[in-house]
Amino acid sequence: MAEPIFEFIDNILGQERCKFKGTVYKIIREEFTDNRFIRYGNQKYALIDNKKQIESRIKTAKLSLNFQNCIFTEYADFGFQLFSKHVNFIGATFTKNADFRKTVFEEDASFRFATFMKDAYFRDSVFEKEAYFDSTIFLQETYFGHADFFNYTSFKGAIINTFNLSNLITHEKFRLDLSFSQIGMMYYQNTNFKKTDTKETFLILKQAALKQHDQINALDFYKKEMQAHKDSLEWCSRDCLDKLVLSFERLSSNYGTNGIISILWVFAITFLFSGLMVGTYSLEVFLHIINPLTKFNDIADTLVCNTTLNHTLFIFHKLSLAVLIYETIKSFRKFSRKL
Repeated sequence: MAEPIFEFIDNILGQERCKFKGTVYKIIREEFTDNRFIRYGNQKYALIDNKKQIESRIKTAKLSLNFQNCIFTEYADFGFQLFSKHVNFIGATFTKNADFRKTVFEEDASFRFATFMKDAYFRDSVFEKEAYFDSTIFLQETYFGHADFFNYTSFKGAIINTFNLSNLITHEKFRLDLSFSQIGMMYYQNTNFKKTDTKETFLILKQAALKQHDQINALDFYKKEMQAHKDSLEWCSRDCLDKLVLSFERLSSNYGTNGIISILWVFAITFLFSGLMVGTYSLEVFLHIINPLTKFNDIADTLVCNTTLNHTLFIFHKLSLAVLIYETIKSFRKFSRKL
């Protein structure tokens, strides 16, 4: 089992000591107060030991609510609060459960580089502006179920043991970024993830679904991953060929997930090419060339003239037919193929 990030060690002759991130520190007590802190490099880390200290910081906050580099040695109760100022928990360490249930963040909230050693509860919380959990570590359960997000929310590089994002309430400007995050188990049921979220986000959601053998949601995340990747590419760049391929995949079979679209395209292009080759629409030619095994000589007598153009059209139709048949087979294997 990994060594705890923070723990009290002893109290020798009135000098308290603790171990923080593998190093032993003396606990310093401020004069005339019960406030304690440690020196970690050039940083001062305040120890928050009770709810009274939390409430004192909230009451005295001016431009922002600042808990940066604080170490919460006991249960951190922030539930049912209304924060109208910017909230700063950058580098904070929560040694016990952290409770932010039904808390409203009216301004930006930053938990970058924070560490939650126990469970973190954000159920029913409201984030009206941007929320940042970049490089945050959640070692136990993390509950965001039924939380309300209005804007960009980032978990870039976060390490999360169990991530509950089910039943989120999301608004028009909500964007979720899970780039480079490491997630053990994730719950995402009944949450509408936006198509404009990053491709890395959908990749991680897809992997989480596959881990739970949830092929249906994995397919949905796969489609959105491909769409996000296509949208990130530029036509006037060396990625133009990739964008062309993805555009064709989207148009022909919705990224290999809808075989009906592919079949309709088979009939459509066959109808088009039969008309171009004959000069008018012929059912006989149509039935011949829709057969993948048909050779040009099988329809030569039916054509008005045996021209190079007709040969070329026939070859292009064969190539298109082969690709669309492949897309059709791939689409009908969507629940069994590897994503």
